Amino acid sequence: MSYRPSNLVCCLLLLVLACTVAAAGARADDGRQDDARLKPLIAALDHDSADERVRAAEGLGHLGPRAKAAVGAIIGRLQDEDALVRATAAWALGRIGPDAAPAVPELIVALEDSTVHEDGWSVGEMACEALGRIGPPAATELMAALDSPHAHVRRGAAIALYGAGPAAKAAVPKLIAMVRAGDPATLEPAIHALGGIGPDAAAAVPDLIGLLDSERLQTRWLACRALAGIGPEAGAAVPRLLELLEDETTSTRVNAALALGRVGGKSADAVVPPLVKALSDRRAAVREEAVAALGVLGPAAGAAAADVERVLADASFPARIPAAKALWQITGKAETSVSFLAGQLGRIETGLDAAVTLGDFGPEAATAVPALIASFSSPEPEIRAAAAETLGRIGRAAEPALPALEKLADDPVEEVREAARAAQHRIAPR
Repeated sequence: MSYRPSNLVCCLLLLVLACTVAAAGARADDGRQDDARLKPLIAALDHDSADERVRAAEGLGHLGPRAKAAVGAIIGRLQDEDALVRATAAWALGRIGPDAAPAVPELIVALEDSTVHEDGWSVGEMACEALGRIGPPAATELMAALDSPHAHVRRGAAIALYGAGPAAKAAVPKLIAMVRAGDPATLEPAIHALGGIGPDAAAAVPDLIGLLDSERLQTRWLACRALAGIGPEAGAAVPRLLELLEDETTSTRVNAALALGRVGGKSADAVVPPLVKALSDRRAAVREEAVAALGVLGPAAGAAAADVERVLADASFPARIPAAKALWQITGKAETSVSFLAGQLGRIETGLDAAVTLGDFGPEAATAVPALIASFSSPEPEIRAAAAETLGRIGRAAEPALPALEKLADDPVEEVREAARAAQHRIAPR
């Protein structure tokens, strides 16, 4: 006997087909809309008016990666006679991100453009920011630029290398040499870049520990952050960081706590008690970083679970949202934290942070789906967008939110519409 599908099955198959076609049509519509925006903006890059060229570059930058077809045209504006056009072109390429990799050689050259705008920034600084946003595809050119005879180019290259991450590991010896040279123009960018490279920069740990005693406050906390970026491979810094957790300067204590959470995993017995003590620090910023650091330590901070639960229940504690995340990271149990965070979604002052933090829980935040849907009525577009993004990160468990996300896809704010569409695709991929 041959199988014949029931009417219900046929209806379901037709519904799935219709949804697939509709999704494909929506993506095609999005592509056509992007093309419709790109063409006039690309054409305006050649306008006689510098103001119009600036507006065109700004418009392309706001499209982000969707403007990748315009990269070639934007590169041409890096040679514009008007400094503001050149700077805006560099900014736009950064907003496009890794897809703007073909612009890297020209952006390296633009690092030498020291023309200063009346607002105080230079074209070279905009190029530096762009190279950092392009990230790993820019690593090779940036490493070569560390050898430039011009200090401002070396400085810009070091700043941008932070965004290249581990792809820039071959630059570690040069960056260590820059640290040891102590040139004020390049010292702190080099420190920052080493932190961005991460564990592959472990050879720099002794030099970074030495910088924790710098007379310059900013150098000390940048060294803390670089050690944090290197992670457990920087464990030798723990004793000095514990001393800095008692420093009289608030920013030093904040950054020492941050670093201890990331480098202290192998020394949890020594690190956890001082971080618990810091939960009572006189400065709110220190208390917040201390509870976050305990969370980063995860199960290794198990002895602090009761203390973190205590501050989560304390309405006067200034960092209850980080405490909720930390409790989950330490115990592996999400229920208490998710319940607390869901209750914070309806408040303007905490809604955004709560929505973003719930996204870190992924499917474990499924019980917060109704509260996240309710956040779509928030007057703040950032909260609506964050709630949608978090529902996407929850995944299939957020299927009850699909009708509300469909409505949100017509939100008046483009950022919210994009977040809603992306969430739909993640929850119900087709």
